[in-house]
Formats: sequence, C-alpha cells, structure tokens
Amino acid sequence: MVFELWHWLHLAALLALMGLLRRGLLRYACHSDWVYREPSVLLAGLRRPKFRRLSAAVLIPSALALVWAPWGVMGDGGATRLVVSVAAGIVAWSASTIAFNPYFGQRYTLDRALCAALGVGCALHPACIPALLLVADGLEAQSRRPASVPLSGQDGEGPHDLVVLFAAFLPLQILLGAPAWIFLVAAVALLAAHYFYAALAKLAIGRGPWVWPAKNRLDFLLRTTWHHGWLGFLGEERVLRLSRVARALSVPMQVLTIVIELGAVLMLADPGVAIVLLAGTIAMHIGILLGSGICFWRWVLTNAALIGAVLLLPPEVSARAFGFGPLLMTAGVLVAAPRINACWPGLGWLDAPFASVFRLEGEGADGVAREIARGDMGPYELAFGQGRFGFVDPRPSLVGTCGTIRGTGAAPERLFDELLASDGDPGAIEAVRERHGVARLDPPAAQAFDAFLRAYFAHTNEHGRTRRPGFGLRAPIHFWFARPRERYMFDQPLVAVRVCCREVYHADEKEIVVSDRVVRRVELVEQRLGSRVRAVA
Repeated sequence: MVFELWHWLHLAALLALMGLLRRGLLRYACHSDWVYREPSVLLAGLRRPKFRRLSAAVLIPSALALVWAPWGVMGDGGATRLVVSVAAGIVAWSASTIAFNPYFGQRYTLDRALCAALGVGCALHPACIPALLLVADGLEAQSRRPASVPLSGQDGEGPHDLVVLFAAFLPLQILLGAPAWIFLVAAVALLAAHYFYAALAKLAIGRGPWVWPAKNRLDFLLRTTWHHGWLGFLGEERVLRLSRVARALSVPMQVLTIVIELGAVLMLADPGVAIVLLAGTIAMHIGILLGSGICFWRWVLTNAALIGAVLLLPPEVSARAFGFGPLLMTAGVLVAAPRINACWPGLGWLDAPFASVFRLEGEGADGVAREIARGDMGPYELAFGQGRFGFVDPRPSLVGTCGTIRGTGAAPERLFDELLASDGDPGAIEAVRERHGVARLDPPAAQAFDAFLRAYFAHTNEHGRTRRPGFGLRAPIHFWFARPRERYMFDQPLVAVRVCCREVYHADEKEIVVSDRVVRRVELVEQRLGSRVRAVA
C-alpha cells in the first residue's frame, strides 16, 4: 500500500511540475514583440531577467540528466524514448521550418538551426528536451505576435504537452527515482483527457446529450471548407454529390466519435484496449482530414508512437502501466488536466448550414484586386486559415470558424434550427442575426490589425515573398486549403489590402451566396525609392 501511495505521489508531483513549467513557458518563453525584431529570439530573450531565470530552472535538470538519466536507464524497452523522440521531433520540425516572418523581417537562422539540432539530439539523449522547449516555444510564439492583434496560434497541441510532461518528469526521475511507466501512464491519461473533454463539450450542446450525434451535419462542414479551398479543384456539382454521402454518414460517424472520445479514458485498462482506441483516434483524424481539409497530423504521429510504445513495453512494465490502478490514475489526471491547461474543454460545436468566409484581397498597382492565399500568409497560416476576423467586422456574427456554432444548453441548437429553417432567404437570415448575432467588432484591435497588415506588406512589397523550406522539408500546416487560381503572386507592390467576407448558405441542392462585401480596406502608404515602391506602416 505504501508503495502504491508513493506512485500516486510521483504522479501528483509530475502534474504539478508540468503545470508550473507550462505556465512558465507560456509567460516567459513567448516573448514580447521587441524580441522578435532581433535576429535571434533566444539571444534577445536572454536579455529578459525572467526568461533567464526560467532557462536556469529548466536547464539544471538537463545538466543532471547528462550524467544520471540517459535513455538506457528508463528500463521500459525503449517505449518512453520512442514517444518522446516523436513528440519532440514534431515540435522541432514545426518550429525550425516555420515560415519567414515579413512582419518582423527576421529569419531567425540561429534559432532554427539550434531547434533542428536539438530535435535530433532528443532522440540521442533526454537532456536535450528542456532546451528544445525554450527555443521552440519562442519561435512558435511569433505566430501570435503582435500581441495587440488577436491572432490564433498552436498553443495546446498534444505532442507539445507530452514534451512538457517529460521535461517535468526528468527531475523526478533523477532525484526521486520515478519509474518511466509513471510518465507513460500520465502521457496516455493526458491524451485521454483531450478526447474525453471534447466529447463532453459535444454532449453539452442542445437540450440533451443526443443533440450533437443526432442533429449535427458533417455535410455542412465539407461544404463550408470547400468555400475555404478544400477540394477546390472540384466543381459545385461534385461537392454536392460528396456532401450527400457525408450527410448519410453523419449520425453513425458522430456516434462512433463519441464512443472513441469517451472511451479514451479506458486506454489504461489493458494494452489491447489502448491499441484499439489509439487506432480509432488515428482513423478519426484521417476522416476529419478527408472531410474538411483540417489536418491533425501531430496527433496522428503521436498516437501512432504511443501504439508503438505499448508494443515495446516488457511484460513486467506493462503489468504496472495497465490495470485498475492506472485507471484510477486516469481519473486523477482528468481532474487535474483543465487546471494545468492541458486539454481543450471547449472542443465541441454544431456545423451550421451557414458560413462566414473571410478572405484577404490585395489591390495591385495595376488597379486589379486579387485574393491573397491563406497559405501565403506565413507564419500566420493558422490565423488566416481559421479566418477569425470578426473583430474588424461591424456586422454581428452568427457563426464562428468554418461555420461552427459553439456554446452549451439550448441556445446553439436554437440557432442551428432557425438557420436551417431560413432556407437561405436573406431576409430570414437577417432576422436570425437580429435575435442571435454577436457583435465582435473591437476598434483598438482593428486598428492594430491595420498596422500589422501595413508592416507585413511593407516587407513583401520591397522584397517579395520569402518562401518556407521546400517540399519534403517543411512541416505540414493545419489547414490544407487550396490556393485560388487567380491569386496575388507577390510579383508587384500592393497599394491596399481588403478584408472581405462572403456569407454562404448550404441549401439542399445548391450553394447560395447571401452576401459578399468588403469589411475593411487598409491603404498602404507608398514611398518611391528609385525604381522601387515600398509600403510603410
């Protein structure tokens, strides 16, 4: 009994340390704007006292691990090494191949090279893990800067959480002799928490837990993402045919999703159960990609690595990592996960028959407006792929990203039903907007966004577009949306940028464009420097 209690103390200490480390990385490794104007994020960040203190606290266990905690002492047949190496490789790959940032005008070559080297080093020795987090988190945070503009980033990714978890595990392994299977139990339980809370969010929508599985329409998601660029090579008629298949599959696929996500809490019951459920999550993510172009590749690789880890575990270690005790530990992790911000409690919504699709258009010197592809807005591809630009729109919003309706209780279901009943009639939709629309306009954020666009295109007007590393080297992006055929190619200076919003309704037999308007126009002030034209903020 004392021995089992000791393992519970190991788990509690591990989760507490992970929460502290995660909070410290979010506050101090995600730097202020001025740091990203320097050639090296790491070197500039070290001029901040709080980041220096965080670095010292994080790197002390690394120094100890060089001597006392090589991969060979884990004693789990290489299972921990496999999981952590894959998760760290994902973090390093994403950060080291992130797109050049025209807003700050820096390439961060030193940081990229160091991040790539540490990613390889993590497979050789666990001491590289904490250092990787310091470098990679600083690089990734540039996609959420400037801080004055509400841009979404990659925070909360499962592989990143597993790397943070292992960095927190290292001092416990060195100082207290915590066994590696404790880390694996916590890793699987945290992964299960992501899925479990996502299922709860879905079941909380509407008048009862049956609403999301029975009423949500996957065909609406497919048709909305088609307007964003997914399967953009297909015409409307073919997309409508595919959507009929998606509609027929909606209820069985959604019931299966709930079963997999709720069932994730049983992963630690038995190795076979874990493998089946992990394979189910991989299949689920592949289905999401096929139906929407939203690619959870990080989760697919991480879950595949966990399957490999389960197969690698020696029988005596597997007996400790699975069973009734680890299931009880899963319950403890489920309670702790929201408190350490290691899950997504709001990952549930209804896919509406109505969507607001934001896009950028650039007005060239030739007077022609061309769409700017979301994937060309690196390193802000996620923010522009999601298109959460309601803060510049004076018109109240009805839906969120990709036509989603979020919330709990009866309100989301009521909005869904009223949009469905409108049948695409503009007058009926405006009546729905008056009852349910949410005013998201934020004038200070909109003005900061203007300044962001001016500074971003000031660089591209003068230097053109600097591409990400070539195919085969760069990490995949989250949204696989095709570039428009007639798009801005960064081959001439822009004189203005327009934020446009197309509102579409998914009727049974056709797509209805309810409105297509310019939400905001940002003029780029020009100065002529010899033969070049440069936009300035």
